[in-house]
Amino acid sequence: MGSGNPTRELVLEAYNLFGKDAHVSTILSLGSGHLGALAAPSMGSKDKWTDVLGDMVKGCGQVAQEMETQMGHLRVYYRFSVEQGLQRIYGVDWNDVSWLNAQIHSYLEDAQVSQKLDRCVESLRLREGQVTLEQLSM
Repeated sequence: MGSGNPTRELVLEAYNLFGKDAHVSTILSLGSGHLGALAAPSMGSKDKWTDVLGDMVKGCGQVAQEMETQMGHLRVYYRFSVEQGLQRIYGVDWNDVSWLNAQIHSYLEDAQVSQKLDRCVESLRLREGQVTLEQLSM
């Protein structure tokens, strides 16, 4: 529950596993849309759970923003997240993916998103913008 956006943890774990001199060409972060208003679980204090869920929602976006600020100029970090997402899943048949597909299609039609996706694909294909894990962990 504490890592709705585990990008920082990813960099730290890679640093610990592969060392500071290992190279990274692309970090791809996929979000699942804004959670919107969620009902708190029935167990425990409603206010407590509402606060926890609210912090998670804010935390995901905040981490994405911080990572963009920290790594954006290195051209290795790409974050994609539809505008709407999980709030529709709760109480909806999981087999009905037409609404989610419509959200994804709408998201990908945005010119800025499309350009960023093209840059991400190029980064993956050409391994451009390689940086060390030491550079990412600063």
